[in-house]
Amino acid sequence: VAQYRLEKARGDSVVAVRAGETISELQALEMVLIPSGDNIMQFLATWDAGTSQAFVAQMNALAHAIGMRHTTYAGTSGVDPATLSTATDQLLLAQVAMRNPVFAGIVAMPQATFPVAGVVYNVNADLGTDGIDGVKTGWLPQSGGCLVVAANDRVGSDRVGLLGVILGTQGV
Repeated sequence: VAQYRLEKARGDSVVAVRAGETISELQALEMVLIPSGDNIMQFLATWDAGTSQAFVAQMNALAHAIGMRHTTYAGTSGVDPATLSTATDQLLLAQVAMRNPVFAGIVAMPQATFPVAGVVYNVNADLGTDGIDGVKTGWLPQSGGCLVVAANDRVGSDRVGLLGVILGTQGV
């Protein structure tokens, strides 16, 4: 709850929580991936690695292991201005993440309902249109608008998948 208040006061993207609220691991992941609950990401990082710093170290190790050579994570949610990446590296991450059926299922959800927050919506307005089934949108003053998109559709009798990354757009 304290993390929620801190991040809300900073203007970060948060999901409302209440002291004593119980959520499942799946709900926590949904809270992070659908409405960008930065406060929940901090909670998950501490739960997983003991501290957010240890979790960030794990993030950087995984990034390197999957070939992300131009990415450095400085925080758990991407808000820290010292976090750096490229479209190519984010594409690598999307390729790995979308192979996980739980992740792919969550990022395809247009909305979810939580005990305290109620109904929260995926801000990707194109989700469900033209085969678009994920992945993530974001916007920060220092990075502009960002979109990692996945789409699946049929071309003739073939199923075709597409991943794309757009970083640094203005006015989105």
